[in-house]
Amino acid sequence: MDFDGAIIAHGESDVDDFLEVNKDSILIILVSLQPQSLFLYRIIAKYQVPYVLFGASYIPGTGETSRALRIAQLRMALISKDWQRIVRYIARFTKGALRNVVGASNDGGTTAMTGIPHARYYLQVAQRVPMHDARVNRDTKIIPGHMFDFDVYLKYLERQRAGQPIESVRHCVFLDEYFPFHPDAAASWMTRPVKLNPEEYYAGMNRFFDHVEERIGLPVVIAAHPRARYDQHPDFFNGRPVFRMQTVDLVARSALVIAHASTAINFAVMFTKPITFVTSNAIKDTFYQPRIVRLAEAFKKIPINVDNALVKQFDPVKEQQVYEPGYQAYMTDYIKVPGSPEKLLWAIVADELEKDAELTARFGRMRGEHARI
Repeated sequence: MDFDGAIIAHGESDVDDFLEVNKDSILIILVSLQPQSLFLYRIIAKYQVPYVLFGASYIPGTGETSRALRIAQLRMALISKDWQRIVRYIARFTKGALRNVVGASNDGGTTAMTGIPHARYYLQVAQRVPMHDARVNRDTKIIPGHMFDFDVYLKYLERQRAGQPIESVRHCVFLDEYFPFHPDAAASWMTRPVKLNPEEYYAGMNRFFDHVEERIGLPVVIAAHPRARYDQHPDFFNGRPVFRMQTVDLVARSALVIAHASTAINFAVMFTKPITFVTSNAIKDTFYQPRIVRLAEAFKKIPINVDNALVKQFDPVKEQQVYEPGYQAYMTDYIKVPGSPEKLLWAIVADELEKDAELTARFGRMRGEHARI
């Protein structure tokens, strides 16, 4: 990712100093509304800087924990005197309460009690992205767009039109999540964190890959998670090629996509590739299992347990089927707002802002040498 020209703010004073001399800016906000970010919105209100709120990403199985379950989790943490987890849970409840407090609107375009300004625009990136945000009110204008993965997809198609033809199908691809080592998966605040034994996890996955290769007749390649550092580990995939930052190309050329619940499933949907969902005995005991099940349900699939002897019943014909209504629904619900332009996301935003007479009169053009979009 290109960070040329990035300005790093080390605290509240840095943000205040920047906006004081850059009042004629339009901000695009990806920062969630929580106690530690309130200062940002107060500074925005202080200098009356308009902003575009970026809709948070969402996939089946996330953000669906019931209040009753969260209370039960907090009770268990209190019983076990797990103070780190207790603090995390209290922070979550505080965050939810904050949204309720700031949700009431003043007539002046800011939320009651806190003075948080409402977003001038809300960038909706998919149909199922929740819009119940305290920073959005009836005056906020909606910009229909898509997830960043759709930008990657569009750039891939452009490369093909420029003379790089899509190679013939030559493999199956596993969307790796770096499970045994990913810091988020084993985070201490998780109710049932993913703490997997590397040898056991990769042994189970390799047994399944062997079976897939035997039944389908194509090799399995690995689309490594962006944070994976397999060059610093033993050969966990038994000689199978591991590729970093090439997921879109690998999925486009695949006959089958194998996944747990990676968000890179978006590419399988966009290229209409069949997906096989996998779990394991260890994963089934973690918070991640419901997410895998919910994703599989969206495509009329049942997750395969790689540690189960029944894995030998893997049916290549069934697993290579594509449930088209599920793919179409997933596309609109989680990847792209229906009817939104098929162009890069920030170009969509720039187009919408240039239609805003008040903003263009105040800031001039949204593109060009000095544009920040």
